[in-house]
Amino acid sequence: MKNKILIYLLFPLIGLGQNVNIPDPNFKAYLLAETNINTNGDNEIQVTEANNFKQIT
Repeated sequence: MKNKILIYLLFPLIGLGQNVNIPDPNFKAYLLAETNINTNGDNEIQVTEANNFKQIT
């Protein structure tokens, strides 16, 4: 029973903190400078930041 509780408590943390691999340094610098994309300012683009970005056309 304790194992199930531990799994349920840790399950939401599994998807957090995953960074998007951006091999082009110029493109990564552009994305990091955009505060609409890099919302937490940590010099990485997380999957959640990429998924939450909505392009304004």
